[in-house]
Amino acid sequence: TWNLGAEGNPLVSTDQKYFAYSNIYQGKWTSFVKRNKDKKEEKLIYKDYGVGVLSWQPMHQKILLQLTHLGRNECQYALADVSSFPNLSEPKIIKPCDMRKNGYAQLGPNSNFLYFSQQDEGYGGNAIYQYDIARNKNNIIVPPSYENYGALNLKVSNDGKYLAYLW
Repeated sequence: TWNLGAEGNPLVSTDQKYFAYSNIYQGKWTSFVKRNKDKKEEKLIYKDYGVGVLSWQPMHQKILLQLTHLGRNECQYALADVSSFPNLSEPKIIKPCDMRKNGYAQLGPNSNFLYFSQQDEGYGGNAIYQYDIARNKNNIIVPPSYENYGALNLKVSNDGKYLAYLW
């Protein structure tokens, strides 16, 4: 791109039809979705929040976002449906997050679970959690480490049966 600032987290949808990325300029996150066939691009927006792209939902035209408002110290995981591109609906909030503790996240293919990394109090390394959206409950998948290393960059398989991550 020729945007001012720096681009990051380039993502291609599972069906290869869309490309998404984030841009940071003067401390503000902005994200875009581009349709690959004609390069038409739309900005992802949510109220007065900064919008960062995290991951595509496997086998769907939906993208997981991290919405942040630094002034209010607010963070939310949200899902944007791009299937009606270029008409993008408002992202749907999934759960709150903590900008200081949470890292990468991905929604499972059936939309039942959100997988995310988190640095828990008293630990040096991240854990991976599975959040049951319907029951509003966390389940630890990979425990945190006392050392300064832990789970990073998780990825859910397209069928939702496997979880890969760096340790």
